[in-house]
Amino acid sequence: MEDGVFAMDLVDATYIATTHTHYWLHSNGSKPTYGEVPRSGHFLFTAPHDTMLEIGGQKFHGRHDTLKLHPIRLTYGETTSEQLQDILDRLGVKENDVFMDLGSGIG
Repeated sequence: MEDGVFAMDLVDATYIATTHTHYWLHSNGSKPTYGEVPRSGHFLFTAPHDTMLEIGGQKFHGRHDTLKLHPIRLTYGETTSEQLQDILDRLGVKENDVFMDLGSGIG
């Protein structure tokens, strides 16, 4: 990961993962716009050919028709108390059984 940024060109977007919290967006020769990287540090980027995204010293030039920064969530949801009880019931967990939370949630 060069300069805290990993990027991969996909067919319809550029995937970017970064440890940086902000980016600069240069569009059509105008003054750059300062923006926040999504909290996960992962997003898809598309932009017109006259647009460039700059993060941590790396520059990504637009190669699409529209500007979009689409955040990517790395979690697949939280388990509610009701869902956990349903899981425990289905597994047949009894009162004296041991349950270990492996801490794989987002909190």
